[in-house]
Amino acid sequence: MVRIIVMKIPRSIFRSVYARMVLVICAAAIPTLIGLCFYVYQQRMDFERLAHDNAQRYVDLAARYQNWLIASSNETLKAISATRMIQEQDWDACSRYSAEMLNQQNRYLNFGVIALDGAVKCSALKVQPNMNLKDRSYFIQ
Repeated sequence: MVRIIVMKIPRSIFRSVYARMVLVICAAAIPTLIGLCFYVYQQRMDFERLAHDNAQRYVDLAARYQNWLIASSNETLKAISATRMIQEQDWDACSRYSAEMLNQQNRYLNFGVIALDGAVKCSALKVQPNMNLKDRSYFIQ
């Protein structure tokens, strides 16, 4: 045996004009509010995707720039190492040449030659006499 229970809403509630207006406004506002929430959610997802794509493009651009910088630095250092003053170990001329190059470049902080034992042979910047870099972590690496 199945029983169906029907709740009766008193008709006196809907006889008022105000109650009917509230019911009509709710009937129109609730779907609109649901649609608005869905739209905001979709916009948020689109902005997240756009931000992720832009960040990825920025990282790719920075990586390409770093690769270019390393390659161009390698070419510059090879060209400097082939000069006569380096080959003949004329360290005074090397320091003057390095200082001139440093004035023309804005990418580098210094140019110079460091021997395998860490001794600074020439530098664009004035360094202490007999300066040795063998204890520096970047030189050890």
